[in-house]
Amino acid sequence: MLRGWLFHDSFCPSLILRWDSPVRSIDLEWCTVRYHVLNLARSPERLATFRQNNPECGYFAARMAVDGKAVDKKAVIHQGLMQAGLPYTDGAVGCALSHMSLWMDVVQRQEAATIAEDDAILRDDFRQEQEKLLARLPQDWELVHWGFNTDAYVTFQLIPGVTPFTGTMYHDLVLVHLEEFRRSRVQPRLESLLRCHGTMCYSISPRGAKRLLEHVVPLRPMSVVYPGLSHQKINTGIDDMMADYYGQMKAYVCFPPLVVSLHDAQTSSVQTQDTPPAQQPATLLPEEKTLDEEALLTHPLWRCVNGDGQVVVPRIGLLPDGRLGGLPEKVSGCSWSRQGQYLLFKDAKNAPLMKFCLQSGIYKSEGGAETLVPVKDFPLPAPVFPSVRSKGPQRRNLVIVRAGSSSLHPQWLEGLTPEEREWDLCVSYYGTESEFLQLDGCEYAILQNKERKWPAIAALLGDESPFWHYDYVMMPDDDLAMTGADINRCFSIMAQYKLDLAQPSLPASTPSTQYSHDLTLQRAGNVLRYTSFVEVMTPVFSREALRECLPSFGLSQSGWGLDWVWPSILGYPKNKIAIIDSAVAYHTRPVGNNYAGLTPTLDEKKLVALFGTGKELQNYGVVPLG
Repeated sequence: MLRGWLFHDSFCPSLILRWDSPVRSIDLEWCTVRYHVLNLARSPERLATFRQNNPECGYFAARMAVDGKAVDKKAVIHQGLMQAGLPYTDGAVGCALSHMSLWMDVVQRQEAATIAEDDAILRDDFRQEQEKLLARLPQDWELVHWGFNTDAYVTFQLIPGVTPFTGTMYHDLVLVHLEEFRRSRVQPRLESLLRCHGTMCYSISPRGAKRLLEHVVPLRPMSVVYPGLSHQKINTGIDDMMADYYGQMKAYVCFPPLVVSLHDAQTSSVQTQDTPPAQQPATLLPEEKTLDEEALLTHPLWRCVNGDGQVVVPRIGLLPDGRLGGLPEKVSGCSWSRQGQYLLFKDAKNAPLMKFCLQSGIYKSEGGAETLVPVKDFPLPAPVFPSVRSKGPQRRNLVIVRAGSSSLHPQWLEGLTPEEREWDLCVSYYGTESEFLQLDGCEYAILQNKERKWPAIAALLGDESPFWHYDYVMMPDDDLAMTGADINRCFSIMAQYKLDLAQPSLPASTPSTQYSHDLTLQRAGNVLRYTSFVEVMTPVFSREALRECLPSFGLSQSGWGLDWVWPSILGYPKNKIAIIDSAVAYHTRPVGNNYAGLTPTLDEKKLVALFGTGKELQNYGVVPLG
């Protein structure tokens, strides 16, 4: 028997809910489903965004969420709703109390409810599909998750009595295809749920609400086993406590989901707004589960987590030259080496930093405080191959330009004879087919008028691509005015100074509307400046650096965020990334004028979170002229 509680405004001003009598046993037949969307009173803009993102969902009534900042935790502990020492942030406390108050409401009314959070994005046929799926369930169903955090593991019974399934979705791909998701018509199924993360949208019956209340009260410290993780996760939110109980309930998950969420820790107001930066959940690279012990000894990508399961570094790359990629810029210059079962990290002064031992598919640090979990990069798009337009001797350098009808790339060819030009040209055309057929002056050409720049270039660079024969590859925007001589100079300096990543500078007189960072403006008197940043506008890669950075290309439709990520992947080397001041490129259009239908700031946020990088704009040194 569950004792009654009194949620009083003395400790929770945003919630006044009295429940003084015990909960009676419930025999649920079919009942009405009420619809609620949780929203903080101080965040009306989030409710407006929910309405805008889900115009069909006017039937969701706004329910005031508990503001965790206003909760008197001592009073909550005194009431027996929470134990001391619980590692919940203010936002997590508010989130838990918000859901618990709705569960009480469900029990009191004897009516099932569908509860959404205000960052949920629903398929536009959500209600029709939901009603059909609920009608097929046994009458004693207790909970149905219509979505789950797509950047975390979900586990359900794949073949009952035989095997469960554990897996993740490609969260960043979901984010860049939200409109396609909303219009999708893939037929979902309800599977018996064992574990999932998140509370973005679910339906709960009175019986399910009663059982969950009995399980989660008091909110308390505990560890939860998630099949997808190599360690137990501490309880940091009510979804952890719920997940711990799904296997004992008549709980289901919709797969594929009818609802997704941005799951953005930086903007979340109900669950994570008060989370300290070190604890904020982030999008993660998928874990690599298929490697045997021998393969792990040469595996290059790892995620570092601490003893509490918190991610310390989301992506550590063991670069072929012995550098460590993915660490913060302030600790750049670290190196790695292997000695049998041991993986050794050294700092920039070659002093021992950390020592890991390979154990059961992961590396454990001495003392066990940190663990390295093998991860894998996101897959590349399906490969495509350009047509060959000119069959002269192959040069050592390549320019790949995404070009439309107003592209300036023909100007780059002016003033140079074929013998003087030190680079081949590939035109990836995004105009019409009739325009494409009239292209000339290039060695390679391909029509890619349904893709954006970076996913399109990624498709050109599959394993069998002819472009891996080139030493250096430039990828300029088509609105850049450059001379062929300056392009030659860029490639020459790349080779002379053995650079991994560089760009020509922008003239110092460039209008402020046509550049983003002062760092990229030309400094007279220099050959180059070693920097921590190269802009996405016109990067030049070495072949080796391109292989390392290529998996990131398809993760940003707009291209935003890629230029923060690339130096991090390469380990922020102090003498391998540069702005070339002795070559210039004129940007002829204002920045940010070609992102219709895209979400550039969201692309940037997600990439920065995914790779755990900062936004570094550092000058490391100069090479003067003369």
